[in-house]
Amino acid sequence: SLIAPAALPGITDVAEADRVVQTVIQTFLPRWFAVFVLMGVIAAAVSTAAVQLMTSSIIVARDVIQGVLKPDADDAEITLWARISVIAIVVLSLGVTVAVTLGIGEEAMALYLSDVSVPGFAQWAPALVGGLLWKRGTRQGALAATSVGVIYLALGLLITGPGGSRPLLFNLHPVIPTLPINALVYIVVSHLTEKPSEEIIEVFFNEVDDYLLSEKS
Repeated sequence: SLIAPAALPGITDVAEADRVVQTVIQTFLPRWFAVFVLMGVIAAAVSTAAVQLMTSSIIVARDVIQGVLKPDADDAEITLWARISVIAIVVLSLGVTVAVTLGIGEEAMALYLSDVSVPGFAQWAPALVGGLLWKRGTRQGALAATSVGVIYLALGLLITGPGGSRPLLFNLHPVIPTLPINALVYIVVSHLTEKPSEEIIEVFFNEVDDYLLSEKS
């Protein structure tokens, strides 16, 4: 986005940095190559969407329905709820896509993706990495760390305003201080709560390590 406009004078009129690559392909490369690149982009988007759709439906069916609302649900009910979740998520996604295409809520969606979505997902990082690498990490630590990170991020975004229209908190984007605070809370709360049972450690660490080592050998 920075080098291409300077090196290729034919694309200096591009107003949005996100369109630089697309403009370079259309201006300087053959049409067949542009089609080839577009096919790759569509394939990547479809595969990513499929994984996210399946993951979201499993979360709804297992964690929300079976984990909270109906613990005694059998496999048939879980499968039904997973299918309903897939349909609901697809309809919601199509609705958002149509709305943005028609210019309804386009600015709000852009602000959500840049200021809320990615920084919000980043709050899972300490608990995710800790859960994979640290045997002492606990459920309470993960919940506390993620909650503190999300709350701090929300306060920071409220202070900076939509699109960062006001001065940043401590002259930093809110996501930057939230991650070390998030990680610190995860470590402290995990040490203050009961460590995972030996059965959990055996399943999530020892058995996984044994499997990976056996695959390498």
